[in-house]
Amino acid sequence: MVLGSWLPRIADVKANLHLSEGMLGVVLLGLPAGTFAALSLGGPLIKRYAPARTLSVALVAWPCAFVWVAAAPNALWLGMALASCGLIVGFLEIASNVEADAIERQIGQRIMSRCHGFWSLGAMSGALLSGPVFADRGVSVLNQFYALAPFAIVAGLVSTKLLMYGSDSKPSPRTPTGAMQRRASLSWPVFVLCLIPMGIMALEGAVMDWSAVFMSEQMQADTRIAGYTFAVFAAVMAVFRLAGDWLGERFGDALIVRLSGTSAALGITLFATANEVWAAWLGAGLAGAGVAIVYPLTMTAVARADDTHREDNVAYLSIAAFSVLMITPPIIGGVAEVFDLRIALLCLLPGTVVTAVLASRLSQSSTT
Repeated sequence: MVLGSWLPRIADVKANLHLSEGMLGVVLLGLPAGTFAALSLGGPLIKRYAPARTLSVALVAWPCAFVWVAAAPNALWLGMALASCGLIVGFLEIASNVEADAIERQIGQRIMSRCHGFWSLGAMSGALLSGPVFADRGVSVLNQFYALAPFAIVAGLVSTKLLMYGSDSKPSPRTPTGAMQRRASLSWPVFVLCLIPMGIMALEGAVMDWSAVFMSEQMQADTRIAGYTFAVFAAVMAVFRLAGDWLGERFGDALIVRLSGTSAALGITLFATANEVWAAWLGAGLAGAGVAIVYPLTMTAVARADDTHREDNVAYLSIAAFSVLMITPPIIGGVAEVFDLRIALLCLLPGTVVTAVLASRLSQSSTT
């Protein structure tokens, strides 16, 4: 919810700080920088302190960091605050996925896609709240996050308290006391699996950070309409993710990922070339359907590729996916500065093709 409520207000922050598209792109590099640092260190640390305990700290720090973002008086402050958010989300990403895989093993059924689906529901809820509840009533970005932070903190504390009763609430016995193990080397099968969601994650990052700017500048839409655009994207993602575990079991991971790459390609093409709001929303919906299930399915495959190094392999996939997710928006900003935002968004098409082509690797990994 916290991230979803931030994304529609990026255009407002851009205007308030008088940032060009290129400068906004540079500032947004703060998120990938922080995320990459956390993902690089996260595997051994989370293995030492346990995923559930890591989540209990990170989920409290997460909304607090966005208060710092909202208070930014200049581009430098904004970039530093976004870097702190990136650091936190990196630890959240590894810990939550390792814990979800542990629960899957314990109960004997898939839940990974549904877990990611609830993230999408939170993002959708935040986007819907951001426009009509806050922006339309003239609430500043800072006051918006002052209002949201207490609820997010309580939700994080309650959820992690319940999670402490799960199967992975203690530090890993594989880690010697007072020391951290070195990260396992990246194997070739895991490397190939890491390539699968990269194009999809690039698209997701672009829609997250640039959909509001695109709607306000290309469609002359207000903050409410811009917020609804991301909400459409997140809502469709949520629906498909909640059904993703069943779809994977029913039709096979490879087919689902191949169709997802195709839907993502169609969606971003329609969105980038749209001249009407309804067409942009349709494109956002198709893109959301394409993005939805690829990463959760790949995450399950990576987590099970080597039981001894689950945390490390999850960290490798997270580094690959989130590096692309976070670094794409600044690149989009640079291309838009030179050419046009529509052209910049169309540059995402090749990545969706790569996802569709590599989809067969998922069926191969499930048989090994």
